[in-house]
Amino acid sequence: MFYVYVLIEEKSGESYIGFSKDLKKRIVEHRQGVGAKFTKTGMWHLVYYEAFLSKKDALTRERKLKQNGNARHQLLRRVKGSIDWVKIGAGEEPWKTTRSIGRVCKRRNALS
Repeated sequence: MFYVYVLIEEKSGESYIGFSKDLKKRIVEHRQGVGAKFTKTGMWHLVYYEAFLSKKDALTRERKLKQNGNARHQLLRRVKGSIDWVKIGAGEEPWKTTRSIGRVCKRRNALS
């Protein structure tokens, strides 16, 4: 199996989309600061993943989510409840914040 996944950093609310053949191992690596430069700091939480039988399909989906702002925005809206739980775990009250999912997308895209 091949996986496309979404991580959320608990304090900043920034999102990261990645691809892996071994999802459990990859999540551990993110938490240890190994691999992607973007996730080397902070506490990252898995909020969503998709499983594919084909590596090509998984890489195509990852690319689509990273390059297409609308696809990324729709996915992050779909998992908003999970993102809110990550924020609550960090001591934030998400229903009182002014930051929207759209702003998280724009900030992450600006860093790319």
